[in-house]
Amino acid sequence: MELGGFRVQGGDNLPVSGWEDTRNILETVISEGQILDCEQLVRIARGEHSAAKVKKFTESNREALPMAAGHASRMKVSTELSSRILSIIDEDYQLVDNASPKLADLRRRITRKRSSLRKRFAEFAESTGSSGGADFVTVRGGRYVVSMQKGGGKTFRGIVHHQSGSGQSVFIEPLELIEDNNEMESLLQEERKEIHRILRDITRKIYENRKSMLVNQDTLFLLDVINASASFSVEFECCMPDHSSGGSMVLRNARHPLLERELKLENRSDQLVGLNIKCNRDLRVVVISGPNAGGKSVALKTIGLLILMDQSGLPVPADPGTIIPECSGVLVDIGDDQSIKKSLSTFSSRIVRIKSIISCADSSSVVLIDEIGDGTSHEEGEVLAEAVLEKLIRITGRIFVTTHFTSLKSWAYEREEAENATLEFDPDNLKPLYRMKLGVPGRSWGI
Repeated sequence: MELGGFRVQGGDNLPVSGWEDTRNILETVISEGQILDCEQLVRIARGEHSAAKVKKFTESNREALPMAAGHASRMKVSTELSSRILSIIDEDYQLVDNASPKLADLRRRITRKRSSLRKRFAEFAESTGSSGGADFVTVRGGRYVVSMQKGGGKTFRGIVHHQSGSGQSVFIEPLELIEDNNEMESLLQEERKEIHRILRDITRKIYENRKSMLVNQDTLFLLDVINASASFSVEFECCMPDHSSGGSMVLRNARHPLLERELKLENRSDQLVGLNIKCNRDLRVVVISGPNAGGKSVALKTIGLLILMDQSGLPVPADPGTIIPECSGVLVDIGDDQSIKKSLSTFSSRIVRIKSIISCADSSSVVLIDEIGDGTSHEEGEVLAEAVLEKLIRITGRIFVTTHFTSLKSWAYEREEAENATLEFDPDNLKPLYRMKLGVPGRSWGI
């Protein structure tokens, strides 16, 4: 991976910022007769321009960015069509007048006709309004009309198009002006036909170039993901972990990126403590105990997140030498799903999730359970927690649980395939140290 994002020595980054994926639009263009709207066309054009910029950048920096250049070489970009689209559609997603000579001519005629109509209707309203007839000119249903108060002193013949909410006014198209309105409507229909023709022709050209455009967008997507991953890797000092097929797991200075970012924003980076843990292939269960607010839940989340990041092909926020085992999935019970609507108490919701974990687990799953057996009496919770672990240890790969139960710490001590761990605590200053230590149980320090 070309770390730091795709950046050349001069500091310029691969120009993918702001790129918008248009594959969802391109995939709908499946026949020549389709018509995309102006906004869809603009989005496609911008996507092609992004592809052109990326291809030009990678070709100019082939030696510095060989991997990016290799991917970009798949792209076949022609900006003629995209430039045409962006030149004839404005920022409000409307066709500009010069989109075609015919459209320009029609709009000039429409402008003149509209001005003439307004003038004629204004003169008509003025000629009838002095005696309580027509009051003002407006548009109803795309046709110019005049408003007239019911019972006005002066009347005229026309077609009623609308009536006011109060019923006191009607909107009438005078008979002597119907032909002018018809001419205006005819021009507007011609304009719509020409817009339809222009959009249809452009959509047809997109259909003809659809395959290459999809390749361009697929390539941009890939480069954007790799670029983001590499940038993330540098920001959080990540590594590409080694992998174990035998179940061994080693985390070296592993950090949860959300916690790390939060501490950075608060200028408390020096307080970040990485997670260090080493599990050989025979260690199946880790029972984590220790102080309240000491980092037990964060440790579980960090373990699960790093495994999932690795499975997604992402670098992980940990130091080199980190080893992630092969894993079919991460099964998690962290948090509270109690629900009035579903008639689930805190305890019931935990049982539902435990049942789901047991039914989904296989020999290479990793199971994470926070405060196992919590939500019921202390005695019943301990028995339930041991029963769940006894079941899981027979069917799944590795289990990490947190607990305050003393009996569960004893259970881990007595089982060869289990181990206690603690998040350390400074008893002199009464502060959690957030450092994990395998082989010893921890106190809760609730008081």
